Amino acid sequence: MLTDYIGIIKLVMLGLDILVALILLRFVITGLRRGFARNCFRLVLIVVLVLLFSVGFKPIIRSVINMPLPIDFDVYADEVTLVNIVETLVCDNMFEGDITVLKEANISGLLTDVTVSAVSIVVFTVMSILIYILIAPIITLICKIFLPFLRKKQNGLRIRYGTLSKLLGLGCALVRFAILMMIFFVPLYGALEIGKVVVDEAAIVDEDMKELSVELDESVGSSVMLKLTSNIGKSKDGAFGLGAKTLGSRFLISTEYANINIVKELDKVGGYLPRGIELAFSMMDAEDTNEMVALIEEQDVITITDYLADSKVIKIVYPVAMNYLEANEEMLELDVDIDFKELANIDISKDLKNLQPFFISVLHCAKKLDLEHLDVFEILKKKDVIDEALNAINIVLNLEITDKLVLKLATEYLNDALKENGFEYLVDLINNDINKENNYYLDAVKISENYPNIRFPDGWKANINGVDLNLQFPAEWEQ
Repeated sequence: MLTDYIGIIKLVMLGLDILVALILLRFVITGLRRGFARNCFRLVLIVVLVLLFSVGFKPIIRSVINMPLPIDFDVYADEVTLVNIVETLVCDNMFEGDITVLKEANISGLLTDVTVSAVSIVVFTVMSILIYILIAPIITLICKIFLPFLRKKQNGLRIRYGTLSKLLGLGCALVRFAILMMIFFVPLYGALEIGKVVVDEAAIVDEDMKELSVELDESVGSSVMLKLTSNIGKSKDGAFGLGAKTLGSRFLISTEYANINIVKELDKVGGYLPRGIELAFSMMDAEDTNEMVALIEEQDVITITDYLADSKVIKIVYPVAMNYLEANEEMLELDVDIDFKELANIDISKDLKNLQPFFISVLHCAKKLDLEHLDVFEILKKKDVIDEALNAINIVLNLEITDKLVLKLATEYLNDALKENGFEYLVDLINNDINKENNYYLDAVKISENYPNIRFPDGWKANINGVDLNLQFPAEWEQ
């Protein structure tokens, strides 16, 4: 794949490493030659300029991406802007050209946030480099007119600095070098690191990717700076080092729901990636459902639910999904009243965390059953399976989303199932809306007349075994 370009890539990476080394050498020389005062002034100037730009550039970016562009592009808006172009592309590819759904589901705002983040990383990097090589030197040149300590010579003689001034100046120069590295070079190496990690992980199970992984190691992996930035800052179970994390923090997607650092999200699950990829491919090769379930371990469930509960992506995807469902409520054809705005405000991370024992119970049940030949009567004979199922149900009933969504959907499903199978008279019982003209109701009234001391119908109670809780003997329903 890269065989024909390995030599060129090696040369580019070597050149990049040499460039970094030469820049470092220049900063060391200027740090020692210019002394503390001049280096400190340049450092403070650069820090102030970068901070000022960091504070003010986001509003500027939002204005820029909404500026009309002099290009010919069909958009679902009056003006051609970068945001409108992005919205149109997403709308055409995901929503069949229905821009109304995009707006009502508040996906439009999310796309704007993503566009701002993508443009910001480019603008911030370019402007920061301009500050280093153009703006700061020009300001320093102007300031030399009014600040004598910035000049190389005083009274016609070159200023000579003492050892302490040189060492302090070197420290300031190294800080400036570190800032330049974090602004430009470290994120650049971070992009290479991310690509290499993704390919290496995919190569674990994909033969085609193994060749590419080896070629990347031979070409890009030869870089000293890449090795350095990839290993510094890497956590014990993480997949990424300083370079990738710096790039991730730069490409921070800020939304009304949460701020997403994509690299940080990937790093959380980095230690599980080899197992996750192996499991996914093994399940695809499984002969039946039983074999697929047998491959899943309890630790897999724990790891995945922990990641999802802690994921910022879920905090954004979930409310957006609720907004989308609300915008398409007519297509759902639901007979129950669901408040999607209320659902969007649920702490889904908390519910996912609480669902962990539920998924574990479901896994235990699945491992004890023959999923290819399910038999209800055989299942009812397995006390351990029934206990696990009851435990799972109890967990679900305590979730916020169950009360506001799951029970309503379950009720509608049960109602439809009863009607389809000729048990319409039980629908009213489930909905607590009994038809008093129903023959079953009239028969129950006749039975109750034999027990005038028990109020009908709310005085009558029976458990699931048909035992009357008032009279403590089997309820005589057959009368």
